[in-house]
Amino acid sequence: MAEVKAIRMSERYNPLLKRLEVSYVFKNANGKISRNDAKELISKELNRPKDNIYVIKLEGEYGTNDLRGLFYIYDDPNLAARHLKKYLHLRALSKEERKKAYDERRKKKAEAK
Repeated sequence: MAEVKAIRMSERYNPLLKRLEVSYVFKNANGKISRNDAKELISKELNRPKDNIYVIKLEGEYGTNDLRGLFYIYDDPNLAARHLKKYLHLRALSKEERKKAYDERRKKKAEAK
């Protein structure tokens, strides 16, 4: 991972869902960092555990190499399991773990039929 500068754009605590909603701009990082790298940068900057941070979206800005990201930081990871869609949890896994989870899901569906 190249040296990437993260600039915090907004921060809002949602008391109903008990999460911190943070948006960042990563300067000259479009195509250079992954979701896990961005998650790692945010966890270091905010001194929060990496397991409580969820990458909601990373998108490039038109005409620049900047990357804009939205992150949800939950107080309790169990709340994240109830609030977020399942694909967001799968996206955070490595390729091997993701494939294993998909295979388990397919087996459960086949057994249910």
